[in-house]
Amino acid sequence: MGYQFDRRGFMIIPDPREYRRTKEEQKQKCVVATEAYCPNGHNLIDDYVNFNGFGGIKLKIRRPNGEEGFMVLSPIFGDKTVVYIGTKPADGEKLEVFCPECGTAIPVLKPCDECTGGELRVLSVEPKFTVSDGIAFCDLVGCPSAYIISAGELIERAYIEGLE
Repeated sequence: MGYQFDRRGFMIIPDPREYRRTKEEQKQKCVVATEAYCPNGHNLIDDYVNFNGFGGIKLKIRRPNGEEGFMVLSPIFGDKTVVYIGTKPADGEKLEVFCPECGTAIPVLKPCDECTGGELRVLSVEPKFTVSDGIAFCDLVGCPSAYIISAGELIERAYIEGLE
């Protein structure tokens, strides 16, 4: 999940028919993180990797073997795509996650309920860091957990879909 190549080494190319909707239609029908901040106020949205016209959330990572690289999360809520740059972690690896600008560790919100051993890391949607309004994601490779936090409450995808 989220890799550029399959296990045989072939490049995975998305089906363009899935992305024929215009950017405006995408914006109207999905929740997109346009800002995500580290504890020191650095905006983590980066256009280096693009998800349907939206910049991704770029984070520095360290694997258990000490190898470092970057992961870019899709800013589109419900899209579990992750692009890894400079490293290729295996499913089930627990990653250390940092701000690519200042190297500050991304704080842990709580243990993940969806997997064993993973923790939900939290990013703020405000420059002045707060965990009461933000984005949470699991640091275990392959775990699909992702949440929007509003007024201190975890909002799951099912709730967001109910609003549409």
